[in-house]
Amino acid sequence: MPRRSACALVALSFVQLFSSVAFAQIADAISVASLSGLKAFYVSIGDLNAEVRQAGLTAAQLRTDIELKFREAGIGIIPQPAWIDTIGGAELYVEANALKHGGGQYSYCIQISVIQKASLSTKPTHETLATTWSSSVMGVVGSTSAATKIRGEVGAETDRFVGGYLSANPPVGKRE
Repeated sequence: MPRRSACALVALSFVQLFSSVAFAQIADAISVASLSGLKAFYVSIGDLNAEVRQAGLTAAQLRTDIELKFREAGIGIIPQPAWIDTIGGAELYVEANALKHGGGQYSYCIQISVIQKASLSTKPTHETLATTWSSSVMGVVGSTSAATKIRGEVGAETDRFVGGYLSANPPVGKRE
């Protein structure tokens, strides 16, 4: 009996693992599809906490890095007051925070979200703001390389976004 229970537990674990992976793939496909038709973004950097600033990272650096990647990919950039009233406009919101530990290490968390106008299926005439795509990463890094690592991780998450965006909005010459 204990062997059967162990086998059943292992089988249940595999079912749960594969269903979680399948759900994540479906959710990712839905969130990438939500990028279709978007033309331009306001790049918004949340307030960097004191630890991130002390590590030597600024919001201006992150915004410049992201906007450069957008320009290289052909993704439009719009100013803050215009995005909400622009058809095909959205906000790319970036949050990067860190916590300094004894021993000279930082724990960091980075979240990138796309916020856009959306209509409720239960009330199609009602518009609200919704996060339709997001990605996050957490890690630990030594204090001497904290700013470089966090900046690099923001870049990697931005690359992930750009890849999703381009798959939902292929360049005109590459559409099937």
